[in-house]
Amino acid sequence: MSSATTLITNLLRCILWLVRHGIYVIGFSGRRRGNGTDVVTVRVAASPYLYRLLTDANWLKQHRDGNLVTHTWQAIRFGTVIEWEEVTCVA
Repeated sequence: MSSATTLITNLLRCILWLVRHGIYVIGFSGRRRGNGTDVVTVRVAASPYLYRLLTDANWLKQHRDGNLVTHTWQAIRFGTVIEWEEVTCVA
């Protein structure tokens, strides 16, 4: 129960922090990692401001669909993963 309370509290702190900085929150999800720990991910809309706000952001993955390349980025705040995608055209 304590772990769930901590995850939910950190999720709320993270979402409030993002909204206060003008970042649009799309949604969130939780999952259990292979090592048995739980993690919550908040998905946000891409914004140039994210790079100034989340200076420790890491590139996570990319995939290509025709002429479009989608880059997925992530950062961690309040023990919560913040994730967003950017789409570019390579044609």
